[in-house]
Amino acid sequence: MASPVGVLVGMSEPYTRDKLFSIFSERPQYHVKLHEEGDSTEQHIGLQWVEYEDIAFDVLVGNPEGRLCNAYCIRKGLIRKAQLAYVCKKYVAKHLDSILARAVPETYQFEMDDPYYFEEAMNDVFEVAATLESNLAIDDPAKRTRWILKPSLADKAAEILVFDSEQRLRTFFEERYESADGDVGHLREWVIQRYIDRPLLLRGGRKFHVRTYVLAVGSMKVFVYEGMLALFASNAYEEAALDDRLAHITNTCVQAAEDGFVEDDVVRAYWSLADTAEIPRAELDNAFDQIKATVGALFDAVSSEVTVFQPLRNAFELFGLDFLIDDEFNVHLLEANAFPDFKQTGRKLQSLIDQLFRQTVAVAVDPYFGIEPVVVPKGLHLVLDKEVASR
Repeated sequence: MASPVGVLVGMSEPYTRDKLFSIFSERPQYHVKLHEEGDSTEQHIGLQWVEYEDIAFDVLVGNPEGRLCNAYCIRKGLIRKAQLAYVCKKYVAKHLDSILARAVPETYQFEMDDPYYFEEAMNDVFEVAATLESNLAIDDPAKRTRWILKPSLADKAAEILVFDSEQRLRTFFEERYESADGDVGHLREWVIQRYIDRPLLLRGGRKFHVRTYVLAVGSMKVFVYEGMLALFASNAYEEAALDDRLAHITNTCVQAAEDGFVEDDVVRAYWSLADTAEIPRAELDNAFDQIKATVGALFDAVSSEVTVFQPLRNAFELFGLDFLIDDEFNVHLLEANAFPDFKQTGRKLQSLIDQLFRQTVAVAVDPYFGIEPVVVPKGLHLVLDKEVASR
């Protein structure tokens, strides 16, 4: 019998770390240890499943045989919102019939760190400025064009603003500049994205988005995991004020920060939505098909941009992609996140994450080390199989 493959688990979040440690501990083909007990550069470590900053990429690239890690080194074209918008726009220009033409909302890069340069920055997004000017003549707020501002890289709904006037946007930057502290106080790169203002509303008229886990393997195959989440806002959407974050922002971390937070009220299994009779199963299937097609096209687009996305043949990565379904059941891509926050799945649905990790091992880890998988990855749907130049 071959020597067990050394596995180093070093995720900082216990929700993730404990599941991974348990999964590998069950397998005699692997010898698992926690990161604080070992170092990524040790010769006997075959698999590094650790935080991005702890991965020994120099070892992986310089001596790749028999070594595997849980992240690509270069993937900013996917996870930086400004880069993602640029990549998609460039791809659609060459592939006019791509689903990305419809699935990716109109998005503009917006560079701003000092409100003194606000007018200059607005000149660079004149399309946005024109709609905000037109809004001044519209009395009914529901008929105004709305936009959403997001930091290009920050996650967990940090610094998000929904706005329909230039003054609201200007005030946001003036106030954050005066009180800026920490990392978000020095953000410069933003995106302004057309707000999807007619979302599908369920569970008492509330907005939600679909968290989809995507596995990229080697260089590369891409899979969509069917165990998706529906993450709900706490407040009803209709007629909600623009500053009502609990109505407009569906990120679980925003909802969880409020008093009276009830996990089951905002975190649901995607496929369970049909059980409430608010949405037919056929529409859920249709949305899932759109999600799979969008993910396939997205990774095809980004993998063509070698300066911002470089898959490694001895790496894999799990991404969290967020989608919004509108009231006509069209799917819109909101963003892509590296190292997604798995704990937002909560306690009740944690089996979805357990199965995701087990199936990831079966697809990305076991075959790499020539080990027979112990589970059938039936929940992972292949959406792209493309040979990408890799180091």
